[in-house]
Amino acid sequence: MSEPVQEASSLPLVLVVDDDRLARTMLLDQLEAQGFAVTDASSGIEALAAFDRLRPGLVLLDLHMPAPDGFAVCRELRARHPGD
Repeated sequence: MSEPVQEASSLPLVLVVDDDRLARTMLLDQLEAQGFAVTDASSGIEALAAFDRLRPGLVLLDLHMPAPDGFAVCRELRARHPGD
């Protein structure tokens, strides 16, 4: 998992979650080019930890990953942070 790019921006921090390294890299590159601060996770477990630590404004989440899949990660994020 990479650390977020720290740039002065009014755009939200984006957490990109995908078990496919190429897909993740392409999304990170595109978002960074648009001025977003970004970080990534390669699994659902990493995504949950990154969200708890960084509280990103947006999560781009692959639904079809090994356990836990994106659906389970989404349910867990909503359960942990119901008001977000």
